[in-house]
Amino acid sequence: TFHHCINLERIYLNCSINVIKAGTFCDCKSLTEIIIPYSVESIESCAFSECSSLKRVVFLSQDNLEKIGYSAFSECSSLTEINIPQSVKNIGSSVFSGCTLLSNIFIPPLITEIEKSFFEKCKNIIYVLIPKTVQKIKESVFSECILLEKINIPNSVTEIGGYAFNECKSLKQIFIPSSVTVISWGLFYQCSSLTQIDIPYSVTSIEERAFYQCTSLENIIIPELVNSIGSCAFSNCKSLIQIRIPPQVSVIEGYLFDGCEKLEKIILPSKLN
Repeated sequence: TFHHCINLERIYLNCSINVIKAGTFCDCKSLTEIIIPYSVESIESCAFSECSSLKRVVFLSQDNLEKIGYSAFSECSSLTEINIPQSVKNIGSSVFSGCTLLSNIFIPPLITEIEKSFFEKCKNIIYVLIPKTVQKIKESVFSECILLEKINIPNSVTEIGGYAFNECKSLKQIFIPSSVTVISWGLFYQCSSLTQIDIPYSVTSIEERAFYQCTSLENIIIPELVNSIGSCAFSNCKSLIQIRIPPQVSVIEGYLFDGCEKLEKIILPSKLN
């Protein structure tokens, strides 16, 4: 409706509106503030995407809104804070992707899955509290969150998608719960400040490029149940000194320790093929 109205600075929504349709305010580059009325139950995809001057989003109700569609606020590069109502049950992928000034966010307690690229390129986020209702963290959720230092993943999480922490260059430590069984592909790709990680005993597979170029990682203990380690999993871990491959692993994939300049000791399993 107002797509690409680049001079629109402010708008007042009627209190009878139930849905903000897809792309309604997309690319309204002068819009600085939006007040979401009590009546709104759904904000559809790309509703406010590319509103590069949008600084403030106010929800008048914490009880009615249930859904926020994919990319609804993506590329809102001036947005610093948003208080999502606790009533929200579903939030789409890339919803805050490219919100480079966003530093404080509350994930509602009814959310069970954090969709892919949720906070991608949110370069100002330092800490995120994940509610205990979340079961899945999808691909690239925190990709390129370069100031993210710490994150606690609750025991409810069973799956963390590939590249979820890609290029989180300030991430120093992370707790992965025992409910997780796979360290996904590229999970900690180029996490150059990561010095410590405790892989839970439940993990059976470490996929390709999982710890690629984690240049500060000196030591890592691989659990006994791990039976497969993907190619380049520890490539360019330039501070890694020693590592033990558990007995269930039968094949060493290509470039596993490529560029590990300080690696002094590798303990290999006897059943290695």
